[in-house]
Amino acid sequence: MALAPGGDWKKTLIPLAVPPVTVWVLQQPQKANCGPASVCMVVYQGLNDRINVATMGKRIREFGAPQEKPVKVSGEKKVLSEKEAVNKALGDVIMEAINYKEGSKMDALLSVMRKYHPQLNPYASWEEKHTDAGSTLSASLADANICNANRPALCHIDWGGEEGHFAVCLGSYGQRFHFADPFYGAVASWRPWVDSDSFDYYTEGNSFKEMSCTGKIAWAIFTER
Repeated sequence: MALAPGGDWKKTLIPLAVPPVTVWVLQQPQKANCGPASVCMVVYQGLNDRINVATMGKRIREFGAPQEKPVKVSGEKKVLSEKEAVNKALGDVIMEAINYKEGSKMDALLSVMRKYHPQLNPYASWEEKHTDAGSTLSASLADANICNANRPALCHIDWGGEEGHFAVCLGSYGQRFHFADPFYGAVASWRPWVDSDSFDYYTEGNSFKEMSCTGKIAWAIFTER
């Protein structure tokens, strides 16, 4: 069954959580929608306000998304509909964000949160005030350890190739971090082993897919609500 254009909200148990923990996860409607879906989940977890992916996509488009140009079809110029233009521009800006290794392209997502949801008091792990020790890693880990369902974090996951992903960290519980992931669902990830520039994200315990991946989280947007 096709997903709703704005994404489907699913109530799901976090695997392996003791005692049981149930979270709402917004399933991304298409491949490039993990970023806006994750921002929607940050807003829901932090402010109890549900926003669909299409609306969030329009907001993200305000910050750095290119304007779509007319496309030639059979010798004629075709102007994309608003929905087509939003989806194309959204895909462009999100793919730029997830492929950029130093996090600055995530500024578009941070800008959306600051403009439309300032109550979250979002801040980025790559900002100067959080990197005075010369590394974003310590700030990211320290803040991830104290984030919770009311102070969620938007995390950029690097799969180690050309593709990346976004998910929402809901906090540290025992030996695991809990995540709301728009592709994998509710995820119980092992607490990280630290390396030189990031920490690991494991999806082997998840509620949507019978598969697992391991990536690195080097960049995040935290909230201080």
